[in-house]
Amino acid sequence: MRDTGSFIGVLLDGLARGFSVSFVAEGDSMWPTIRSGDRLTAVPVNPSEVRPGEIVLVLSGHTHPRLLAHRVVTIRQAGSEPTIEVRGDAKRGPDVPVTLDRVVARVVAVERGWRIWRLDGPSSRMRDRLRVPIARALSRWLTPPDTAAAA
Repeated sequence: MRDTGSFIGVLLDGLARGFSVSFVAEGDSMWPTIRSGDRLTAVPVNPSEVRPGEIVLVLSGHTHPRLLAHRVVTIRQAGSEPTIEVRGDAKRGPDVPVTLDRVVARVVAVERGWRIWRLDGPSSRMRDRLRVPIARALSRWLTPPDTAAAA
């Protein structure tokens, strides 16, 4: 088991210095775009440049921080500070909204085995427009009834 605090610290330090970072994803909330065991590459991002449809790394939680690689659903102006809603492709609803300052990187590539999918650029945006609705439909169809209410 990795020391989450150290991992996040090293990752954030690399991003703050302007480096791209690469790490192995854990969990299947972004299935089929990202699967547990895929290698992700993320780059620093100015939070004000984040757009709906992109996959970003969000620093989630305060007492037990963790990084989520989820897709941007909406960006809203709530009071004086914009908030962002993200959601895993395999999830039914968005995560709790967070402020834009919690966005730490943009995911630009997914490596699975010998294949690498670029997530930045026009062809990836078109692919994701098709993939997300299909992933959600499959998730609803494949989710056992007893876990569907908890998702």
